[in-house]
Amino acid sequence: MFKRRSSSTGPFKVPMHRTKNGPESEKFLLKNGKVGAFLVRPSKQTPGDFTIVVKDKKIKGQENQIINVKLRHDSGIYDLYQGRTFPDIAKLLQYYMAHPDKLHEASKNETISLKTPM
Repeated sequence: MFKRRSSSTGPFKVPMHRTKNGPESEKFLLKNGKVGAFLVRPSKQTPGDFTIVVKDKKIKGQENQIINVKLRHDSGIYDLYQGRTFPDIAKLLQYYMAHPDKLHEASKNETISLKTPM
């Protein structure tokens, strides 16, 4: 369900981490990822939904920051509460990786870059 083929990049595998909780995901990215590294995990608050966990750039003097982006799943459609919908997680991630100016952190209206699946 999570593998899709892209004509230019070959198969895309969703970086799904079903066994990691929020703190484990954050620790993993802070230790192993560069800015733009991300993974997907199931949402604990909303069963059936997911969270994209992203290592972000410096913000207000902090070295690196982790941002959690809610990924809603409803009736076979995935979205990030930003209006655009996708038939699967792979297509959603590929879109936002190809269009880094389209994903914004809601409370600060800053761009979030998805660069490296972990």
